[in-house]
Amino acid sequence: MEATGRLAPRLGWRATAAGPRALRGPTRADASSSGQATGEPSTPPWLGQNRWVDCAPPGKLIEREEYGLQGDSPLNRAVNLALHSPLFGAMKVIAKGIMKSTAEKRGVPWRRRCKDLEASEVYEIFPEIEDVSIEYPSYYTMQFHGYEEGNLSWTAAFEIESATEVIYLRNWNNEDITPEVAMARMKNNIVGAILEYTKSAPVRLIEDVLDVGCSVGMSTRWLAEAFPSASCTGLDLSPYFLSVAELCERKTTDQRPGRRIRYVHSNAEATGLPSKSYDLVNMQFVVHECPAATTVDIVREARRLLRPGGMLAVTDLDPRSRVMQNTPPLLYTLRKSMEPWYDEYLSMDFEGMMESEGFENVQYVPVTHRHRSVMGIKR
Repeated sequence: MEATGRLAPRLGWRATAAGPRALRGPTRADASSSGQATGEPSTPPWLGQNRWVDCAPPGKLIEREEYGLQGDSPLNRAVNLALHSPLFGAMKVIAKGIMKSTAEKRGVPWRRRCKDLEASEVYEIFPEIEDVSIEYPSYYTMQFHGYEEGNLSWTAAFEIESATEVIYLRNWNNEDITPEVAMARMKNNIVGAILEYTKSAPVRLIEDVLDVGCSVGMSTRWLAEAFPSASCTGLDLSPYFLSVAELCERKTTDQRPGRRIRYVHSNAEATGLPSKSYDLVNMQFVVHECPAATTVDIVREARRLLRPGGMLAVTDLDPRSRVMQNTPPLLYTLRKSMEPWYDEYLSMDFEGMMESEGFENVQYVPVTHRHRSVMGIKR
């Protein structure tokens, strides 16, 4: 990928004289002490505490060669060769098998959840949600996450919540916690970072929220809880995911009397939504699934949608995390077999790109030892 003014040809810290942009990060406090185990909204206990100690040290620029899994390193070349070999199909099966076996062992109801959705009215919702005029970009029709059709399938839509719970549980592998507790911790950490940013930066009043790449609506429901007086919209390019999200909304809308989440089938690069119509645009675990140039287009579209003083929040994998850097080669290979744009994501200077696209007060916050939020305000 050729570097441009927007895409930095390196991985790592936005090194400045003052060190990297960072607020604060979580402690390993037990969720039950803050109400997280029940999923009730609360102020995360880690706010105001030190960052995870296994993130990279302040001011240190992490070069790709330091851990040999990105760019043109010998190990990464070998991984890429493997991904283009007949072993690729086997890698996908292995990766999916590991996730499913982990799910059942940790109490994630993978099979039951799929059966419940198969027996639901989700198929009838689909034609109400789908915009048949949409032309899918080529990157979105590729196979990824182990699915031949990518996100354009019922299988992906039925399994995504369970897969997400497995991923969240891995953040606390050394603790015997339930999927519900792991989900509640992630909710409080991610939403807590957004709420803390609104207090520390000159963000306008949040009255209209857009959740881009909302999947089956998990993150959208978190935002609806965090901003109870705001209007919330979830947007995704998969009508299958959105059908599941709308099914859940119809089952739970009585928990939010007088208001509901609206779901929109659209492309995040060109949503067709009115300019300057939102105060918060959120993206959660979206951009690592996109080519770098597409990510820039999505951020640019988010800025168009935001009112002046509005906030963009992007949560995803943290390339500067020590856990990410020290990923074992086999696990890294399996991950790349599921994520075709992984290298491009790791090579982006995300904070720098946001600044160049017209955001200020850009700040980085580690929300777990694997994940980060990057937030900024529209100038």
